[in-house]
Amino acid sequence: MVFPVDRVVLLLLLVVLIWGGNNAVMRWLALTTPVFCVAWTRGLLAGLPLLFWVWRREGSLGVPRADRRDFLINGFLGLAVFQVAFIWSLRWTTAAHGALLLALGPLFSALWERAWEGREIRPAFVAGAVVAAAGVAIVVGLDALRFRNLMQALGDALALGGSVAWAFYSTYQKRLLLRGHSPAKVTGFSALCTAVVTTPFAVWEICNGNWRGVGWAQVGGQLYSAWLATLLAQLAWSHAIRREPASVVMLFQSIVPVTTALAAWALLDEPVTWLLLWGGLLIIAGVAYARRA
Repeated sequence: MVFPVDRVVLLLLLVVLIWGGNNAVMRWLALTTPVFCVAWTRGLLAGLPLLFWVWRREGSLGVPRADRRDFLINGFLGLAVFQVAFIWSLRWTTAAHGALLLALGPLFSALWERAWEGREIRPAFVAGAVVAAAGVAIVVGLDALRFRNLMQALGDALALGGSVAWAFYSTYQKRLLLRGHSPAKVTGFSALCTAVVTTPFAVWEICNGNWRGVGWAQVGGQLYSAWLATLLAQLAWSHAIRREPASVVMLFQSIVPVTTALAAWALLDEPVTWLLLWGGLLIIAGVAYARRA
């Protein structure tokens, strides 16, 4: 199914809202639940239903031999690395910091497209991306420009690595989508790759982790993260990636710090400042301008 451009925009805005809430939820889960178990269950809860749906609809889960390598690269080096790096980053940095660094994804995505496809990077795109990045910096404020301690620095570094991996995943999966593979199949196999990578670590955490205080609230957070943020939102993201260049779609990632800050205010009692409001205006303006390129 291919969406017209105006519906793509609405779809991406819905994704941005879901992911903003998910960043706050994941920050809370990272602080209260063993981290690898979070990534493992998220991969299973999203991947298995998606692949079952693909099997029922398409009649097979087979992947042509020529595409198997790209499926593995996309799943293991893209989504799995992103999930693990970003969830761990939220153990040591704030949800706003993580969203800030993920919002740099459009720049990384444009570089991936330049390297793989030779796509021209137009001045209007660069200008819009710079304005959006400036807005992201304002959203978090000057505190984002300095490290408060070593663990904060490590969390921010992991979030930056997650941003690179997410841009890689968003750009690389387009190869598979353009070859006729459905978004559900690509997303399902990628989510399952995350579960495979994290299985041994999750098993260790199950046997040795601290499970005090883990209850039904964490289960609800996991279901939100797996079924809304991973299954539904990433499917919508894949549809948009198939419709437009990955670097353009990735620009909507710049709006996530705004929705993240609002969700963190509601769920984690983090304050909303004037920096957030003015930065949000710059982010939206930058995304709208760069999208015209």
